[in-house]
Parts: sequence; structure tokens; C-alpha cells
Amino acid sequence: MQSIRHILVPTDFSAASHHAIDVASGLAKSLGASIDLFFVWHPPTLIPPGLMIMAPEPRGGGLSLEDLAKEQAELGLAEARATLQKRGIETHVRLGVGDPAHEIIELAGAGHFELVVMATRGRSGLPHLLLGSVAEKVVRHAQCPVVTVRQPAP
Repeated sequence: MQSIRHILVPTDFSAASHHAIDVASGLAKSLGASIDLFFVWHPPTLIPPGLMIMAPEPRGGGLSLEDLAKEQAELGLAEARATLQKRGIETHVRLGVGDPAHEIIELAGAGHFELVVMATRGRSGLPHLLLGSVAEKVVRHAQCPVVTVRQPAP
């Protein structure tokens, strides 16, 4: 059996993702594995690239929507990384742009990860049909095992 040394944990900074990070940290701690946190920004399809928004910018001017998303993601990843490092887990962060399911599957295949741990919201019916499921696509197409973690009921 192959040992698990590298765990990929996609996040969208939701409560469900935070729970998945907690589960992954427990696994990493018991297995002596490292964690790569991965956020994928999916650009809105109806907003043209380079759209300027009015956000305070120390250098003057405005930030593009992509720049603002990247800045917020970097802050969220740094916070999650610090939490995991306090638990004694070697942690790396990654940013991607594109379709989240595709980017996660590509990284899981190319990054030599033995496991993916990710949140699922458990949508069903029309929301599932319209929005699809990133977790479902990753489970179906990833080349390594995928553990899906459901957010605990409130």
C-alpha cells in the first residue's frame, strides 16, 4: 500500500472548507504528511477581463476584480497556513485561475499527491443540476483517492 505523504486540500474559505481543512490536518498529523492548500479563482463569465473596480489602492487607481480576488485569497491562505503550521504540519499554498474542478484534477494528477481532502455541500435537485458539483467531478476524475467532508449540521 502506498503511503500518504502529500495531501491536497482545495478551499473556497467557506465553513465547509474550514471543516475539511480540520479533517485533513488530523490525517496529516497522524500520517506525518504535508498539506497543500489550493484556492482556485473562477472568473465571472459575464464580466470582461481587466474590469476595474473602485477599491482603495495605496499606489493609486483601482484594483481589477482578479487582483482583488487574488489579494483576498492570499490573505485567507496565509491565515489557514499559519493555523496548520501551529499544529506542526508542513503546509504550502497554491493559487489557481479557471474552472475549480479542472484545476484541482490537474494539480492532483501533476503534483504527486496521494490524497485529496475537500468539502462538499451536498446540494441536490435543481441546485445540483444547475451548479454541478466540484467535489463530484474531482471524485470521478482524480487519479488519487479523494475524501469528501461534509460540513457538520449547525
